This record gives sequence, structure tokens and C-alpha cells, in this order.
Amino acid sequence: MIRTTKFWTCLGVAAVSGALAAHAAVNEGVAKQHQGQTKDLYLADASGEGGEGGEAGAAGGGDQHIGYLTDLGLVEGHMRVGVELYGLGDTEAAKTHMKHPGDEIYGNLKQQFEALKVKGFADELATTAAVVEKGGTVEEARAKLQDLRLAIASARGGETTMADTAAVVARLARQAADEYAVGVKDGKVADSHEYQDAWGFVQTAIQLLKEIPAEEREEHGKDIGEIEAAFALMQAAWPDLTGKSPVITESSLIAGAVARIELAAGAIK
Repeated sequence: MIRTTKFWTCLGVAAVSGALAAHAAVNEGVAKQHQGQTKDLYLADASGEGGEGGEAGAAGGGDQHIGYLTDLGLVEGHMRVGVELYGLGDTEAAKTHMKHPGDEIYGNLKQQFEALKVKGFADELATTAAVVEKGGTVEEARAKLQDLRLAIASARGGETTMADTAAVVARLARQAADEYAVGVKDGKVADSHEYQDAWGFVQTAIQLLKEIPAEEREEHGKDIGEIEAAFALMQAAWPDLTGKSPVITESSLIAGAVARIELAAGAIK
């Protein structure tokens, strides 16, 4: 079904207190379900490895339009992290995250902007980053992020299918899992940048789910509910976005939840 993309301004979802207790339940059986069904899943392209080198364009998996939509989500995820870290007082880390989209992702989108005849968002990207660079207020940074999110929503082209949205959500989740596995080792944050990126991609995917219109939610309620439940289990994986606190969530929990997301996303047609 074709749906018109809607934009809501609410951010994130509440963390689920029983996330760690559900660890075994998530992983048990998911691997069995996952086997033999990869043709139905929206997985990242084989060339898309976790970490900085595997983001832009790699999430397309052979479908240029889904790859384009996923790259938009990656840009938003990076900028979300930057603004969040700025609000937490970690200005240097914020600058790093907000520099990455313009340097490595945005350039790959320009050709598709032209093909789709949509306006890009270079100005919004630059002005959001500029607030942090110039030491503006956190409120200003958040306001600019909202402007950027509106511009990104417009760049999606106005209409998309529910299956497209599910595919993008699954690919953002997969990218998050890949980067979390790089960022967290033996209960410690080994690479804060990757750890933080994973959070941004998850939050962006959750927001896309929140924007699903009521009629689509009713039609695909079971599968959407399964995806949302899997994301809820992941929330405890980031006890402290700066990476200073011990991490008690194993990468296997994230991987298991993502497999569950991919299965449910693949069922949405």
C-alpha cells in the first residue's frame, strides 16, 4: 500500500525495564527462525561492514531506492547523536558526529536528489552543525535538528510504501547492530563513536515507526508490534551515551533483536 509520509516531532521510546531479563527469550529461537529465510529479509549489502567505512550507500542491498531512504536515515541518526551529546556537554564528540554526514554520506545523495527532483538539505545540515561549532545553546541545536528532520522528511519524496518503511527500519537496525558490535567489547565501550552511532540509528528507526499512519498500523499491527517490541528490548544497551558507564548488554542481544526485526519487516508487503 502506498502511504504519504507524515512527520511527527516526538522522539524516542521509553526504555523497557525487563530488557535484560528477556535476553534469552529474544535469542532463543530467533536463530532457528532466521535460517533459510534470508531471501525474505531486508539485510544490508554484503559490502556494508560495520563502522565508518560501511555506512553510506552500503545499506541499499541492491535496491537503490531503499538504499537512498536508508542513507537519509543514517544522516539523521548521526545528527541526532550530535545534538544529544551536545546537550550532555560532550561538545567535541558532538562535533565529530555532526561532521561525518556532510563529509561521507551527503555527497552520495546529490545524484538521487536530482533524479527524484527533490530539494536537498545541505543548508539545514550545515546550520545544525554550525550551532555546535559556534557554541550556541542546546535549545538552538535542537530547534535546528527539527528543521533538518523536516527537510529530510521532504527529501524522501512524499510517498513511500509500508514495505519500504519496514525495509529501511530493518536496515537501520542492522547497521546499528554492526556498529554496536564494534563499539562494545567485553562489557566496555571500546569505540564510543560506533557505540553512539548505533544509538542514533536505532532512535531514527523508532521514529519512522512512530510516523506510520493509523490505517497502516491497523493493517500490519502484528508485524509492527513485533518490530517495536524488539526495539524496546534494545533500549538498555545505552546506559550512558557518552560511553563512560559500564555496559551490561551484550552485542548478541542486539543481534538477536535485529534478526527479529528483519523477520517481521520481511512479512510486510
